[in-house]
Amino acid sequence: MRDLQGSKAEALKNQLDDGIPGVFTCGSPQLLGHYYEPALGQRIQGLGLLDMVSKHPGPEAKRCIGNVVFEITAEPLRQELQAMTGETPIVIGFENHGGRTYLQTVSPLGKVKTGYGNNGEDGFEGAFHQKAIATYSHGPLLPKNPFLADWLIRTALEKKYQDSVQLTPLDDRLAQQARAAMLKRLE
Repeated sequence: MRDLQGSKAEALKNQLDDGIPGVFTCGSPQLLGHYYEPALGQRIQGLGLLDMVSKHPGPEAKRCIGNVVFEITAEPLRQELQAMTGETPIVIGFENHGGRTYLQTVSPLGKVKTGYGNNGEDGFEGAFHQKAIATYSHGPLLPKNPFLADWLIRTALEKKYQDSVQLTPLDDRLAQQARAAMLKRLE
């Protein structure tokens, strides 16, 4: 952690603030916040890049484990994904975390439909800043949600070349069938 503080944290902050896209999953969003309070031991200082904190409720507390489904509500991401897909952006993933994340001024990534999300209390999942996605959802995030992979690639290319990019659509039929089956199972 110490290796990431200082000039490396400042460089990452500058990239995030400049709209460089990124996906931070599982424990890495905790690292981007102000701190993580473990169940036992001392508070671990985060990088403070996203205005949020994470705390473990104690050694006896149950972990947040299972499938998670959430609707992306963060703007402008929601609009961009809806324009790409013609649908409300719904993410399917798997979460496994002991910490509970509480957002301060950073925008939530989405609203939980199934699962725990950030803390199992407020109904939010993840955080979104500029073009950075932070989420407890993994298992595997991008293959289960190919529209997110497309957005990430397109956004990175547009940032690099400073021009609009249109990706050639891939055949996502199998991924879409798997998503439909998973959503039906989780309803």
